[in-house]
Amino acid sequence: MVAKPLIVQPESVTDFHAFGEVLSVLLKGEQTAETLSVLFALIPLAAESAFQRQNRDVLFLVVDGRLSYFVNESWSEVEAGGLVYLPRGSLYAYRNIGITPAHHWFLSSPAGLEHFFEECATEFARPGGPDLNRLMVIGLEHGLELPDDFASAKGGRHEN
Repeated sequence: MVAKPLIVQPESVTDFHAFGEVLSVLLKGEQTAETLSVLFALIPLAAESAFQRQNRDVLFLVVDGRLSYFVNESWSEVEAGGLVYLPRGSLYAYRNIGITPAHHWFLSSPAGLEHFFEECATEFARPGGPDLNRLMVIGLEHGLELPDDFASAKGGRHEN
């Protein structure tokens, strides 16, 4: 597969609702020969991600709001216009520490993260909420390593 130049118009963007966030997928792996995914995320008030590691490089570009990122074993606030680069295998998390929703661009290389969010959005849409054990499996299938206490930390039901 060879990537070709393209323009993405707003009406072709797909939104996924998962983990309390709205994730808009602007560029998918199948459009970039699997080299890059580009997402735009709305992070609600007081939202925070689980600690995780990925088997891909990740770049966050802060658009607005007050976001803090856990990188290099400490939390740091990143202002609008700032960025966070995480080489594969880095432990990270982020949280909205402001009084308004926040936004950041979320780029990953190689691509594939969009499929993780698509599957998780399906799980979050289930009646009764997501099966958190299934979310952990989805994460592993897509190169995300989540902490063992993810399920208990995020609340929700467990299925065996």
